[in-house]
Amino acid sequence: MKSKKIIIWGTAGVILLVAGMAVTAALLVRHSPSFRQGLMARAERNIYESTGARVVVRDFSLNFFPLHLDLYGVVAHGSEPQFGEPLLRADHVGAGIEIGSLRGRRWRLSDAVIDRPVVHFFVNQAGENNLPQPEGGGKSKTSIVDLAVRELRLHGGEVDCNQQKILLDADLHDLHSSLAFDGGMKRYRGVLKYAEGTLAYDHYAPVSHSLDLSFDAAPAKLTVDHLLLVAGKTRVAATGSVENYDRPAVQATYDAHLSTSEVAPFLHNTELPAGVVHLVGSLNYRRDPSRPVLETIALSGTASSSALAVTVSGLHAEVSDFGAQYKLAAGNAELDNIHAQVFAGRMTGSLAVHDVAGAAAAKFQARLKDASLQELQSAENQDLPLDAQLSGRINADVEATWSKMLEDLAARGNVTLAGALGRNPAAHLSGAVHAEYAAANRQFTLRQSFIRTAQTSVTLDGSVSEQSQLQVSVRSGNLHEVELLAQNFRIAPSGRESMPSLNLYGTASFTGSVSGSSVAPHLKGQLEATDLSVRGTRWKLLRTDIDASPSSLSFSNGSLEAASESPEKPQHPEPQAATMARSEGQMSPPQPVK
Repeated sequence: MKSKKIIIWGTAGVILLVAGMAVTAALLVRHSPSFRQGLMARAERNIYESTGARVVVRDFSLNFFPLHLDLYGVVAHGSEPQFGEPLLRADHVGAGIEIGSLRGRRWRLSDAVIDRPVVHFFVNQAGENNLPQPEGGGKSKTSIVDLAVRELRLHGGEVDCNQQKILLDADLHDLHSSLAFDGGMKRYRGVLKYAEGTLAYDHYAPVSHSLDLSFDAAPAKLTVDHLLLVAGKTRVAATGSVENYDRPAVQATYDAHLSTSEVAPFLHNTELPAGVVHLVGSLNYRRDPSRPVLETIALSGTASSSALAVTVSGLHAEVSDFGAQYKLAAGNAELDNIHAQVFAGRMTGSLAVHDVAGAAAAKFQARLKDASLQELQSAENQDLPLDAQLSGRINADVEATWSKMLEDLAARGNVTLAGALGRNPAAHLSGAVHAEYAAANRQFTLRQSFIRTAQTSVTLDGSVSEQSQLQVSVRSGNLHEVELLAQNFRIAPSGRESMPSLNLYGTASFTGSVSGSSVAPHLKGQLEATDLSVRGTRWKLLRTDIDASPSSLSFSNGSLEAASESPEKPQHPEPQAATMARSEGQMSPPQPVK
């Protein structure tokens, strides 16, 4: 019994002693300037001896319950010149401290806040930098930082790397970092990782991501042993090195899955195809001030994607099985073996650009094989009646060359189609377009181009330029086919319904030509239609000469004869033929003719 009392009273005494020491320490920290200065001086000396960094703190405060430390006016000097900018400057650094084990000296920061941190880092031509170097034996290995933080927040941060400023704010969770200096090898080995972070960089929106980085930095070489960055659906893995800081030589390999919707804001391009693109390749760069940057970069690899959604000029297409090989070397770029499934057909192509930084002479080739007319029609998102819907296959090829200013763009292409128009019954449909374009003289040429059904033929042959000569011929034994075909090329204004049907029937022919310039084309020709029906009105004959331009439309030598009504059910007055004449858009009163 006596021994138990001794143990109880002894334990109580120890607890009281520890509590008394804690209270005394708290009072000394808060109210004794000399104690505070001595504590700070010892801490600054220990930091200098272990890391080589000269740290100066203007003031601090320490709370014991809960344990929390705040530092104010923090300045950390590395190995910069005497009057150079310090390695680090921060208005405030605050952290909560969690002690895991006093005996094992295990502790971590529950949360940390750094307000207005400014980092100045530089590397000179000899590879020397301003990072601190611990004092001691030349072959010693010193741990400078070994830190775990549950949450780290940076407010109003700035990084100045060789006089290039980067503004950033960050909120990092489960941060683990370590930095060690090897005096014998004169190099640093470091690790930085966090499971969840938000980084706001310059004017870009904050990006949630995770990071896992390990590196080795020596006076003449920086090596990234492992880099893994994950942000949403984007995942980038890379390794690489940088040698000769005066004229950097960079080598890197990468394996990246890029979500285009997440990358688009950084590229200032919101019209990228939607999906995930897989890039695998290598990068080599050696700085040469006498040459353009693009001539000093060597880049090669492959790009692929299982599915991409493309929207161009109102067309919506699903692209699958996309792939390509890319290469940039000696200032020349190549994109080879481009392939993809689109509109249920196969697309292949290539692109080569010579002297990217200079003349940028480009050549592009592409081919589309056995694409579905029905899929192509669906891409326009138009609600067409069954008798206007297309089915069948289309093939196309295009070749184009141009230089930097596009003033010498020259392109030629061919399109052939074979299919059907409408359903139950379906009318046979065929067509071919052979086109050329030359930007030098703004000339667009069509050769032996046509669209045909069993009863309709549209033929175009010639060119449109500053001196156009285009022959146009339309012949139809069923004008309703022409109307149905036209619906496939008609685009309704945005936000409006499609134009109403004309209910056009009859037979017609038009023969004419287009002259004038591409800016002000001039159409002249003869139109003749028989047994014409338009929106319920019926006409036996329509014949007229047409003269049209962007500023005027005129009809001449015309006649219009209404169809005879059934004698049992007369619905219209006695048919009357009339001539029509218009000059500069003005219609004269109809005059009877025989």
